[in-house]
Amino acid sequence: MIYRNIIPRILRRGILPWVPRRWRLRCRLWIHLKYENAEPELSQIWRLFSGRGVAIDAGANVGFYSLRMAQLFSKVYSFEINPDVSHDLRACHLPNVEIINTGLSNRSGAATLF
Repeated sequence: MIYRNIIPRILRRGILPWVPRRWRLRCRLWIHLKYENAEPELSQIWRLFSGRGVAIDAGANVGFYSLRMAQLFSKVYSFEINPDVSHDLRACHLPNVEIINTGLSNRSGAATLF
């Protein structure tokens, strides 16, 4: 079972740093879908949505869902409070994705992120 994680580690640490910044998120998504336990919704997102309207990715994190939804929707709003994790999504320069560095909640205030 320890060998199961070797291929994604080699790809992430050995090859990914050499990939141009614009393509890095796409490569990370491919590694995630191919070698890791990706959410089934992420691989079947084409079947879940049929419209070309507007999509919201609340808590976008690194942007896997935003990247996939950008191919299906005319506009994607990606909300991620931590700008350090969304840098690869920003580097993709997707014309229909707007990254908004704020959190979404039902009340205002401060919180600690874990």
